[in-house]
Amino acid sequence: MTNPFSELHTYLEKNKTHTLLTLVLHGNENPVLVRLDLTVKGLIDAAKRKLGREEQEKRYALYLHDDPLPLGHTISELIQARVLTPQSKVIMRVASGGTRLKGFQLLIVDVNSQREIAVLTRFPVTIGRWTPDTPDVVDVSDGGGKSISRRHAEIREEGGQFVIKCLSERGLTVNGELLAESQSVRLTLPADVALTAKSGVLRIEKHDTSAVST
Repeated sequence: MTNPFSELHTYLEKNKTHTLLTLVLHGNENPVLVRLDLTVKGLIDAAKRKLGREEQEKRYALYLHDDPLPLGHTISELIQARVLTPQSKVIMRVASGGTRLKGFQLLIVDVNSQREIAVLTRFPVTIGRWTPDTPDVVDVSDGGGKSISRRHAEIREEGGQFVIKCLSERGLTVNGELLAESQSVRLTLPADVALTAKSGVLRIEKHDTSAVST
């Protein structure tokens, strides 16, 4: 009798368009066929559409060995980086880390593509270039590559306002103001932030907090 899983693996190996992953949700292991060009955020959104409305309003993340996967990276990129394999079990659960501030939420958008890069709900948070060695970093390196430091900047909340601190020797600009390493400035929202000349401009703005769970 032909093994259907063997046939499927042969098909996947030949076509290179999908891969098999095990998605663990609420303790249940679910084998899923995932497009290689799908981002982590796209996989989360697809899974959330199968949940109830109350669950859909929560902010989920995907974790591998307790480390969050970067939202903007594709499954293919994570496989090439040897972070994921077809045998990987990724756990989908409510995002954790930092302190959640009720009523505070920031959205990071790529100005050129208008693509949503990340939603920040816990502070302080570090932004930069995600690698397997910096799993806690919110990845904003799309288009900037290695010109962006792994830990390029920190965003924190102080008395109801947000402050950005440069952590990189490469500096950054905020609304045209140049910040050197270790310098900080309050964010006047919306704020245009350029981590490097190659990375383009990120817009940081207030986000609708109606979906933030308490």
